[in-house]
Amino acid sequence: MTSLVATVGPAMREVGQLYDAIGAGATSFRFSASKFELAELLEMARDASAAAARAGVAVDLWIDLPGTKTRLTSDEPLDLGSADSVRLLYDVEPSAGRREVRVSDSLFGRRVQVGDVVVWGDGEDAGRVVAATPQHCDVVPLTRGVVGPRKGIAVAGVPQPHVALTPDDETALSALSSSPFTGAIVSFVESSATVERARGLMVAGGGTAGAVIAKIETAAGVAAAREIARAADGVLLGRGDLLLETGELEFHAACVEVVRACKDEGRPLIVGTQLLSSLAHSWLPHRSELAYISSLVEQGVEGFMLATETTIASSPERAISTLAALVSRYGGTPLRPMFAG
Repeated sequence: MTSLVATVGPAMREVGQLYDAIGAGATSFRFSASKFELAELLEMARDASAAAARAGVAVDLWIDLPGTKTRLTSDEPLDLGSADSVRLLYDVEPSAGRREVRVSDSLFGRRVQVGDVVVWGDGEDAGRVVAATPQHCDVVPLTRGVVGPRKGIAVAGVPQPHVALTPDDETALSALSSSPFTGAIVSFVESSATVERARGLMVAGGGTAGAVIAKIETAAGVAAAREIARAADGVLLGRGDLLLETGELEFHAACVEVVRACKDEGRPLIVGTQLLSSLAHSWLPHRSELAYISSLVEQGVEGFMLATETTIASSPERAISTLAALVSRYGGTPLRPMFAG
């Protein structure tokens, strides 16, 4: 089987929209706990269940638990377009009227040196460090985009501190058995112990444990990929954060290692995200996107996850149907959920 996972968001969250997504080829839905509160996630999952019942099919419903990583603390966007420099603060709040923003990790300064490149989000925007003190660093923008509120921030090529299971994540796992969710996607997994911890929390909450999908998105996670794959019910290759740690040259080798580990251990692999991002602003997908997806299908990858293509793009169904058609054309197995049904 091949599973197509569509992320639920503003562009696709009503029952009718979810029903249309299923008709286009979606077999699973992802609900991001970094974007919505648990009560709202449960309501959205019930809507997805209603859409699946209306379509007469079973679907997987995944709650994606974010863990924690270093982020900007501001609720306001950061416009790099008019900034000569930006000051990143570690222990103090920004001053009004100054181009300053605080980061969530007070130890961020220990990882920063003059000349380093700081990246925001999944690398859409970046800046070079031109001055650094124990309290702050000054960054000259290398791009001129607008960094969204509370976006992740990292030093390119430097391992970042992560927490796989936060208290909020653990609360969600404890409540999972009484929810519509098939299981959970756990972020920043770097050992089998995290998988077992997640499963134990589900069992302790009552009932049977749902499926645990381990997201591998750090260099340490790649190094432990076989151990993680053995423990988990499936693996999600989180390419965004992985690129920030590996850098451009080692990124492909890291991805190949995760693919091999899952094949060796007989565990299904989901690859996401940014598979068809170009459809947000282009009628035709980028050639590199088409080639990459088709190659993964030919390699037997079992799952593909769409994110911005279905959360904020103008036509989520078109992204889903394009992906479904590529799976069919290049030898993918019939579309179906990994665990439901």
